[in-house]
Amino acid sequence: MAQLQSASITGSLTVTGQVVAQTLNVQQVTSSIVYSSGSNIFGNSLGNTQQFTGSLQVSGSSHNILGNVGIGPTGTPAAELQVGKSSDVAIAMSNSSSVTSGNRGSLAWYNSSNSTVANIKAVAITDNVGTELQFYTRPAAGSLTQVLTISSSGSVGIGTTSPTNILTIKNNTAATNGIDFQNYSTSGVLGQFIYNQADDTFSIINTSAYAAGGIVFRTSTTEKVRILTNGNVGIGTASPAKKLDVYESSTASVAQYIRNTTINGLLLISGTSEFQVGTETNHPFTIITNNQERLRVTANGLSFNGDTAAANALDDYEEGTWTPVPTSTGATFSTTVNGTYTKIGRLVYVLCTLDNNSSPTGTLTNEMSITGLPFTSSPGSGYGASLAIGFEVNIDYPTGGLGIQARISTSTTSISLRFTKDDASGDDFLASNFDQGDARIALAGCYEV
Repeated sequence: MAQLQSASITGSLTVTGQVVAQTLNVQQVTSSIVYSSGSNIFGNSLGNTQQFTGSLQVSGSSHNILGNVGIGPTGTPAAELQVGKSSDVAIAMSNSSSVTSGNRGSLAWYNSSNSTVANIKAVAITDNVGTELQFYTRPAAGSLTQVLTISSSGSVGIGTTSPTNILTIKNNTAATNGIDFQNYSTSGVLGQFIYNQADDTFSIINTSAYAAGGIVFRTSTTEKVRILTNGNVGIGTASPAKKLDVYESSTASVAQYIRNTTINGLLLISGTSEFQVGTETNHPFTIITNNQERLRVTANGLSFNGDTAAANALDDYEEGTWTPVPTSTGATFSTTVNGTYTKIGRLVYVLCTLDNNSSPTGTLTNEMSITGLPFTSSPGSGYGASLAIGFEVNIDYPTGGLGIQARISTSTTSISLRFTKDDASGDDFLASNFDQGDARIALAGCYEV
């Protein structure tokens, strides 16, 4: 074993064995010291590179390295610490004993006064495995504050140390709380998610003219709802023309429900056939103006001006044609006929004309009536209803006949005819009274069903 009390070496020193020293104090290395077992090379100034190709273990309470440090194949380290590896590079910090609470380790940033200005802590939760990350910053003239937390379950809290969901955001200094969105090419805020404590509202805001397309809601990448900057809302359309525009791109039925636990209100386009407004449940549908009910639609029909009595409901309205048939036993008529009707509730308004094309044939001595009414008259309508004769031409009046009376009896679909006289008697209207080839008669009136 070689012993040196004091030596100055200007060339190279090669040691094939071991160098053991209580204290090794190197004032200056003008060339290199080479350890063949580890190829450890020390330069002679901060401008040189000091490279350790083996392992380096340093013990003691304080160690200062003046210059950049590179670990792994980094080449010349570009920063105070640079770690390099071909892939999967990592920096590890470990505890030498079990830590079940408190700080496992941290990265800290200090200012020139050695005060902490930022910190990232790994904090033990419950056991030696559970860990959350805590991020701290320090505002100007303020103290170190925890601003972001990643819990052991992966929930992120901004402004809160106890996130209650995947992302929890809390503003501890202002009445509004939100998220701003920007893009790379446009300055300023383009959109926001905002909670306003003053009026307890949550807003999705399009804040910029650059986002002229409005706000879009999508499911499975397909647009479902769009709100334009003018306030128009489109469901199924990107170009809503009105405040609410619901569009179906096919001929399929499309419905809009307004409902609670009892009533289902419905707006429906039924394929290509019709548009429906009403209720799916057995509840009234009403129309109001000036806060007054004007029309009520129920299962009983229509009622008006707030009248809710079922007996007063208008349950039918219908318009159509019917075929008036001159009828007399044994007679045959050649007649052009026309008939129309309007049914409103239980009242039917009828109009008919009969024009002979030629004189009737057969037996003409029996009573003639007009059959074919569109609805059977009510069984409880008393003596029935009288119809007015609109006009009559070339009717053969009996002696003393003054006019023609038309009446609809109960429970029938025919109109009976009779001649009136001044002595309150009358004669039946016979087929022979309607025997001229150009005879004509028109009737109009109303009866109950």
